[in-house]
Amino acid sequence: MILSLCLLLPALSPSSQEICSAPGTLRGPILSLNQTSAQTGYSVLLLCAVFSKVPPTRIIFCKDGEEVSTQQGLEKKAIYNYHHAVSRDSSGNYSCGYEIKDSDNQVTRSLLSPSQHLSVTGPDLKLLLGITIPAVLVLAVVLYLLGKKVMSLPRDQRERVQLDTSNFAEDHIQYTSMNWLRSSRHPPPQREETPTYVTIALQQETRH
Repeated sequence: MILSLCLLLPALSPSSQEICSAPGTLRGPILSLNQTSAQTGYSVLLLCAVFSKVPPTRIIFCKDGEEVSTQQGLEKKAIYNYHHAVSRDSSGNYSCGYEIKDSDNQVTRSLLSPSQHLSVTGPDLKLLLGITIPAVLVLAVVLYLLGKKVMSLPRDQRERVQLDTSNFAEDHIQYTSMNWLRSSRHPPPQREETPTYVTIALQQETRH
């Protein structure tokens, strides 16, 4: 019984509290985002730069005081990245922190980094897909029913419809071709203007 309580004490101690809501006193890291606004369905890269002589045990990414991602600390690694999938609930203030555990399993927490705000812009991709996919399915069903209705017609009616359509296209092409040939072979005559006014003026001068 006493052994069980000793094992539970570290978990119940203040050092095990969530760092996003209860940061410590170690030097805080620096958080940067590759973009501060994004549309849903895209990804935003968060970089947490840790400045500590002792390798951190755990890296924590927070959003509005709540943990969203955690990573195990590694030696000789100072920058930790987190790819955040943007959703409608992604708008908020992001920060990061780290924990260091000593040989006695005592956990020391850092201050949180200065927060960075992420804004979600544009339409919701999931909502657009939810509207587009049913519309495409309905259109496919309508086209299928129309094609089935046409195929259900008697064979002579289908051939008559196809023949009328092809004849109309051929007649239209021939009519257009004849008009083009006529216009190219017989260009419109050009009107020649005669200097009638000058001739009349000369005649009047010779009479006087």
